[in-house]
Amino acid sequence: YFTYYDKGRFTHWEDGSDTDGVAFGVEYLDDGTQLVAHEGSHDALDWWRNFQVRLMQHPDLGGIDAGLFAGNDVALGKIKTYLNKDKPVRLYAHSRGGSNAIYTGASLLLAGYKVAVRAFNPPRTQHQTSTRLSQIYAGQDILIIRTDCDPVSLEPPGYVHPVEPEKFTVAPVDLDPELEMKYHHIHLNIVGMALKERGFYGQFSS
Repeated sequence: YFTYYDKGRFTHWEDGSDTDGVAFGVEYLDDGTQLVAHEGSHDALDWWRNFQVRLMQHPDLGGIDAGLFAGNDVALGKIKTYLNKDKPVRLYAHSRGGSNAIYTGASLLLAGYKVAVRAFNPPRTQHQTSTRLSQIYAGQDILIIRTDCDPVSLEPPGYVHPVEPEKFTVAPVDLDPELEMKYHHIHLNIVGMALKERGFYGQFSS
């Protein structure tokens, strides 16, 4: 669950030791796209931060969760050193990494970068009293995909997603007590994104 990234495939990999606990990789694709992939919860610090639900007022992003945002300012500074502002940026991430991608993408958009975001079962990142993230992402290339039985993408309480997620319905064959967390995992999210991107999504969603 914690090691689904093959870190050797990235041109640059930051394990969080120099970026305030936020781990991410950067890769450059043949078409000029700059891929940034944030890792999900990968150590005790991430899990501690996950449960530090506290509203903060960010000067650019509005009302957001302090625990989910923790480390993002430091990581953003490092990410920018790897990016060419004249080339497109795509952020892909899962779970806590998805919240990092959403916050990072919004900051890059405000800085004038061309950004696309793909977040799989991320926690909710915008406080319900704020609309700032939604305003930043209005008309932008962002896709949030959640499996409909996933618990993480319905947390934390009092928060909402900046855009309406696309729901990917999963029908288990047998009763499975671990169903919710299994379907929080990234694999089915990737299937859902692939279906959406190829125009088949409506056939498989509720």
